[in-house]
Amino acid sequence: MNNNEQFFRVARLHADLMAVDRELQKIGRVSNEQAAIRAIALHLPIDDADAKALDAADEKLAEDRAELLRRRRGLVDRLWPDFLDLADSEVERLDAECGAGGWNDLPARCFDTLETVTLSFAQRLEDMVATWNHVGSVLTEFSQGLPVNDSTQTTPLGDSPITRLGPREQGSYAGVVIRGRSIALVSRHETLEWFLSELESELTVMMQKARTRLLAGDDDPTEVEMEAAW
Repeated sequence: MNNNEQFFRVARLHADLMAVDRELQKIGRVSNEQAAIRAIALHLPIDDADAKALDAADEKLAEDRAELLRRRRGLVDRLWPDFLDLADSEVERLDAECGAGGWNDLPARCFDTLETVTLSFAQRLEDMVATWNHVGSVLTEFSQGLPVNDSTQTTPLGDSPITRLGPREQGSYAGVVIRGRSIALVSRHETLEWFLSELESELTVMMQKARTRLLAGDDDPTEVEMEAAW
């Protein structure tokens, strides 16, 4: 299976898992509604037919929930190894494209260049950050529903090779740590500011022009919004 096939397989399985989770949430809401009805019924006259109908509805909900949980376990069992394989291949791709540290050596290689070369290096940096953020966002999103830990948990849910960075106060995540490798989402603006500042001492005039061009437009998102780990 090539990387594209693997990606779409994980995407399909993840979509199926999220669909099951949505159905479970619906059942939870209906179950709460029926519990409220039962609480009211305790204080009202209710005939046998209505009582039997409530019992039958509860039994149907329990059966539906059990079936959905069975399907969910099956999807997680199929998605979990495929997700980890995809994560490994994507991390290898990050290493191949970005290398260790990614862009730390770029300023030293760019000090003696002209403006056009500086902009070329800056574009390379943007592409690397975009690739990094894309991989980090996708892997973070695909981890939803899997047995992972959140970095803000006081007590981890279990021994998992995946830890998501968050959630923050607004419920969003800033990346993921996979098998000890952190893929934290980064700000394109902050990374470009670092690059330009490294060159600024010797290329002040050129850097001012480059900043105007490179920092224009919206920043890349550095968080993935999702529910906390189960």
